[in-house]
Amino acid sequence: MARRKKSGKQKIKSEAPPKPVGFETVLGPGASITGHLSSKSSVRLDGSFEGTLEVGGNILVGEAGKIMA
Repeated sequence: MARRKKSGKQKIKSEAPPKPVGFETVLGPGASITGHLSSKSSVRLDGSFEGTLEVGGNILVGEAGKIMA
C-alpha cells in the first residue's frame, strides 16, 4: 500500500470573528451617564441615562433603569 506525501502547504480557513453573545455594552445599576451613546450592537441599560441614543441593535432597559432620551 503506497502512502501519499503531504505537501508542506496547509490551507488556512478565513473565518469571521465570533459575534458576542448577549449585550456588548452594559450600563450597570449604580452608574449614570449624561450625553450621547452610540453603539453598532445591542445595549443593556440598568443605570440612569439622559441624552441621545444611537443603537444598531436592541436596547434593553432593566427594572432599575431610568432613561430620558
